[in-house]
Amino acid sequence: MSQKQEHIISYGLAIIIAIITIYIYLPTLAPSITWGNGGADGGNLAAAVATLGIPHPPGYPTYVLIGLGWSKLPLNGDLAYRLNLLSTTSIAFAVGLSIIAITFLGRYLALSQIPLIMGSGLGGLFLALSPLIWSQATITEIYSVGLVSFTSLSLGLIVWYYKFESWNTFLTERVFLVVIGIIKGLSFGIVPQIVLATPGMLYLLHAYHKPHKQGLTRFVQRLLLLLCGVGIGLTVFIYLPLRANSQPFVNWGTPNTLPRFWGMVTAASYRQYFTLLSPHEWLIRFVSSLSHLGQELSWTGIIFAILGGYYLWQHDKPILVYLLSLIGLTVIFRTSYPVMGNIVYLIPSLHGLTILTGVGIAVLLTQAKNQIGLAGLLLISLALVGTLVFRANKIAPSVDVSHDYRAVDFAQETFAKLPPDAVIISSQDETTFSLWYYQALGKRLDVVVIDSRLLFYDWYQLNIAVQYPDLNPYSINPQDLLTLKRSIYILDGSLD
Repeated sequence: MSQKQEHIISYGLAIIIAIITIYIYLPTLAPSITWGNGGADGGNLAAAVATLGIPHPPGYPTYVLIGLGWSKLPLNGDLAYRLNLLSTTSIAFAVGLSIIAITFLGRYLALSQIPLIMGSGLGGLFLALSPLIWSQATITEIYSVGLVSFTSLSLGLIVWYYKFESWNTFLTERVFLVVIGIIKGLSFGIVPQIVLATPGMLYLLHAYHKPHKQGLTRFVQRLLLLLCGVGIGLTVFIYLPLRANSQPFVNWGTPNTLPRFWGMVTAASYRQYFTLLSPHEWLIRFVSSLSHLGQELSWTGIIFAILGGYYLWQHDKPILVYLLSLIGLTVIFRTSYPVMGNIVYLIPSLHGLTILTGVGIAVLLTQAKNQIGLAGLLLISLALVGTLVFRANKIAPSVDVSHDYRAVDFAQETFAKLPPDAVIISSQDETTFSLWYYQALGKRLDVVVIDSRLLFYDWYQLNIAVQYPDLNPYSINPQDLLTLKRSIYILDGSLD
């Protein structure tokens, strides 16, 4: 099989499995905003996309702009459903990119062609059928698009690392490094965890240049190219102060001054969570994080990842260090940040493990082909496909939110019961963001929706005063709400 034929087959396989992934996910997709699968933030994100606004820290400007562009496509359903489709498509795309990354890596590790193609495809399916990954494909959230960021970054680094000496011109390689940097910079506007890839990237860059004469000079040159690209990508954050000055309906933090902007992009209001755990609690959560990885990828997948890691250790340590660095730092981050629903922070680890899993499967299939023959290769492959089909049938009911109308029903029924010009006070993400979403679509704008947790912030008080100029601005604070000349209703906190 020629290299060109192998390229065609691997790309074709990536497309086919991406389409299969979408086919698997679609029946479980949420019909609109949802409270299932950790989707409470979806109302906030969808409202920001609808109004070209600013969602919760760090503001996610890249996601908002991607969501806005996607929402203009001629798709069925309301805005939230279309953004749910964005999540589905993004994860399917990330699965396809993972397959291509495994194929590229395996090719340069001199793995047999047929086992490598089959191993990369099966590795992609292990990722697609992770319960966590599947759940994020059904809702409006940043983590699905964020997975594309990680897979794009890793694929770019793998291609650069192995093709470095074969670039036609030095200029071509320079441009490629800048593009990798741009991907990373833009990705920070989707998933801030992209910074966790930095140590591994630096090691990869250093490891390549270390054996060369003038290695330090070449390392610095290419580091500057990467940083140049990152800087270009980070310019997307200019969106935040520009839109904040326009006072959009969703204007979290109003980051139109330097202190507010810095507080927004660094998520300053969330830093307190890193100090909550005792050493004993941290250790328990660390073990829990490792256990979650096994459950998400399946212990079969973890065994293959260990095999793939062992093979990389023997043949190419720098790539292994990059992947293990990303996996390890992600686990540490998730362990140290004890907020509700934080299992989603393990997604970058699943990405890294998936690449190792694909390599491990390819190694096993190569051995099977060499020792047993083609029949052994096919038998093992069919057995793995069978386990994945069984796993898909088992997972589907637990992540299916296709009939979850709780958020929709809550918002519609709440607004239907409220008199004109009412004030409703909420204290939960689920209720606040559901109401915001419907108001962002232009419904019941006469109602003042107040989140009691945000009412202590001056920027939030200002936003309400701007949106409802008839209100006395001095009454928009926790102590004086009762002086507002409107009917006030307080949600009881029940989501039933």
